[in-house]
Amino acid sequence: LRAKIHARQTVEWRRLDLCLTADPWDPIQLRRCRRRANFFHGLAGKYDLDSPDRLPNAFKDYDRVAFINADRMRRYLEVGIVTRDAAVLVGYPKVDALVNGRYDAAAIHSRLQLEMHRPTAIYAPTWSPASSLHVAGEDIVKSLLDAGFNVIVKLHDRSLDATEPKFSGGIDWRARFAHIHVPGRIAFVEWADSSPLLAASDVMVTDHSSIGFEFCLLDRPLLIFDAPDLARVARINPEKIALLRGAARVARQAGEVGPAAVE
Repeated sequence: LRAKIHARQTVEWRRLDLCLTADPWDPIQLRRCRRRANFFHGLAGKYDLDSPDRLPNAFKDYDRVAFINADRMRRYLEVGIVTRDAAVLVGYPKVDALVNGRYDAAAIHSRLQLEMHRPTAIYAPTWSPASSLHVAGEDIVKSLLDAGFNVIVKLHDRSLDATEPKFSGGIDWRARFAHIHVPGRIAFVEWADSSPLLAASDVMVTDHSSIGFEFCLLDRPLLIFDAPDLARVARINPEKIALLRGAARVARQAGEVGPAAVE
């Protein structure tokens, strides 16, 4: 498909057949749009997405709301925020290639220029000034290095917006990780699709993010770093916290991460 980026104000009065959105926040105003559909781009239960009665945006404008799983669809139907005609269960197509083994892990290691004889860990925290990135991010990576791992650092794109403290805490994380870069051992990656990185990883460290649930599909070791204030700040569904931690080991100090990953 041909694509072109337009400023929002330039399309307000443009005639459109279909508008697709990926989560309900900050909807674009379109006065001549025939159909609208919303897809969810994550399933971690953050920012009240599992509590639709708390969301600021109404779903009445959507002709279709596409759900990743039956649990979230049930929640939205029960409170009447989405009609049964509009709700559709589509699953999570982005992980199909990951589950079906379509990625060549060795080729990805080579592309990232990582030492081939070492196991590889991926550190993938969520975005938030309360996340593990802000609590101990660099020390977590150092602990993994000391334990003998290569480390793929995959930050959420919002953590890379140093101009917006709400997202990054006003920190230039590219520069911070550049200071601890070790050639052949650390790969700081900004790929839009994380699935190939998961396929190339033997273990994951995160705090609470959809990427942790995605990694569970590979049945490989998962470590959760406990960021004490994250659940409150990110308004995370406690059920989803328990679910992810039920498939993981939990570390509370950066120095615990590397040894736990080895075990």
